[in-house]
Amino acid sequence: MFMVLDYVESDLKRVMSQENVAVPQFTIAKILYNFLCSLNFMHSANVVHRDIKPANILLDHHCNVQICDFGLSRTLPNPLGSSMIKCRVNL
Repeated sequence: MFMVLDYVESDLKRVMSQENVAVPQFTIAKILYNFLCSLNFMHSANVVHRDIKPANILLDHHCNVQICDFGLSRTLPNPLGSSMIKCRVNL
């Protein structure tokens, strides 16, 4: 199986490794919120990524998050729970 994703300029590792660049607190909150919504969506589909690291969290110029590298991911046989939290990404 192959997954094709959009081209994204950067990842979280590259953003965190830049020196002398101040990232506003609102931007950090937006990235964290979008990441947690993405993770919640994966877990609601019974998919466990198993390789979450900054290099696998892609960021575009609007600070939208995409998670990549599902090589180690697995699906769970039983649902994790039916209480999925609804996330809105319009920050």
